[in-house]
Amino acid sequence: MKLKYSLCSTPFAGSTLYVPAGRKPCPGILLLHGSEGGRMGWNHAMAEYFAAHGFVALALSWCGEEGCPKDIIDVPLELAVSALSWLKQQARVSGQKIGLYGSSRGAEQALLISTEAPCREQGPIADVLALHAPTDVIVEGFSWNGNDRHSPREKQPRAWTWNGCANDFEAGKTIMIERFSGAVFISHGERDLIWSAERSKSLVRRRISSGLTTEVLFLPDQGHWFGHQAENLRRQKVLDFFHLQLRSNAC
Repeated sequence: MKLKYSLCSTPFAGSTLYVPAGRKPCPGILLLHGSEGGRMGWNHAMAEYFAAHGFVALALSWCGEEGCPKDIIDVPLELAVSALSWLKQQARVSGQKIGLYGSSRGAEQALLISTEAPCREQGPIADVLALHAPTDVIVEGFSWNGNDRHSPREKQPRAWTWNGCANDFEAGKTIMIERFSGAVFISHGERDLIWSAERSKSLVRRRISSGLTTEVLFLPDQGHWFGHQAENLRRQKVLDFFHLQLRSNAC
């Protein structure tokens, strides 16, 4: 069976560009994985899905990969902004719209580079966002080895930096999703025991009160990650959202 896409190298460690077959211009999508890291493959599987349906998809590894931060502590947001800029410059994407897709900590990162002033002023912003299990506040740093467990008197490590500074990214700070004027898709399982679905609902309420285009998928019987059938439904909803908002029928 002939693949509907090809794999291309990138200047980003552990990352792959998935390009649809053909030569016509296509919209691009940058994908940001969660705390599982780039090696788990979920990010690449989603990128393959998008590429097979007419999008140039960049599965970016930003932690847990050789050449990337090991933990979600002092992760430079410049990497994702640089990846967006690089994706926009690719021949098949040039002049097309760009979508940004993130899951969990990747959704948090997508929100930050789309709403925080330092990132917005110095890098390209995606046209639309699709977020799975996001948060409405900045979350502290995280390590699978438990290195983030400080005593109550110590400050928790911060997850994100810009130009080496974490002052704008204190844990607990509200993420101002209403600053992003493009369309947003949000999905969340209401049985999520890691990040409550109330985090997503808070984002949705503020988007709606600001009159901004927002699509949602809340499933009452799903957790942080969806089961097989629910995941198929979610993927189709995300794909439909990107097709509608990025108009990929050119591919």
